[in-house]
Amino acid sequence: MPSYLIEVIQPAGGIARRRINIAAATLGSHFVARASWRQSGATHIGSMVVDCGARTEALALVPPCLRAFARVTRLDRARAA
Repeated sequence: MPSYLIEVIQPAGGIARRRINIAAATLGSHFVARASWRQSGATHIGSMVVDCGARTEALALVPPCLRAFARVTRLDRARAA
């Protein structure tokens, strides 16, 4: 099963915190609770690596209010020659 890196990048500030808090409180979001959250400069970044069958399944883990800010990247394993 492929692995995907999910990153949600939000401008830092009150609106970003409110979106993240709403997703955690009202949705019980697995992504919000389990992602690694950090602040880099003027942005909040949440990231998580998941095993899913498809990119759309990985994106479905992100709460709807944060999906517009999500980037999903398939991770391929490097193989020795």
